[in-house]
Amino acid sequence: MDILPSFYSGVFVIFEPLSTLAGALYAFTDPYGFVTTQDPSQSHLVDALKSQTLPLSSLAVAIQLGNCYLLLSLISTFILHTTNEVRTVRALLWALLLGDVGHVGACYWVLGSEVFWDVSRWNAVTAGNVGVTTLLAVCRIAYLLQYGADERATVQDKPKKA
Repeated sequence: MDILPSFYSGVFVIFEPLSTLAGALYAFTDPYGFVTTQDPSQSHLVDALKSQTLPLSSLAVAIQLGNCYLLLSLISTFILHTTNEVRTVRALLWALLLGDVGHVGACYWVLGSEVFWDVSRWNAVTAGNVGVTTLLAVCRIAYLLQYGADERATVQDKPKKA
């Protein structure tokens, strides 16, 4: 992506859309596993209880959340592949950063501080929900603070009308 320095392009144009797409596919293809592994203490039960069915409400939430992941992947991909405006990229990254804060905050609320801060108790889903989301938030903050920015990524004044 021409508007982003290489590192940020790799993170926001390649890694993030692929990781959110992976989350969507997990929710669509294995809603039982997707729901069960949200609680790291239940991860060991996923295979043993595969024959069980989810309540319709849980199935609906899993599929809808998967659709939200797919939507995030598509919005980021389409915007970052089509815009040449730094303001648009910054606005997108601010919105995603606020979403990151909400997502990690929700994980803290649901998991409780003991599990949230004890990485040894995490499963792969928790690592994605907390660890990867936090790393993406750090990258967004770094970009928004113009760390590692070059001339493409700096905030510029609007051109004056002639």
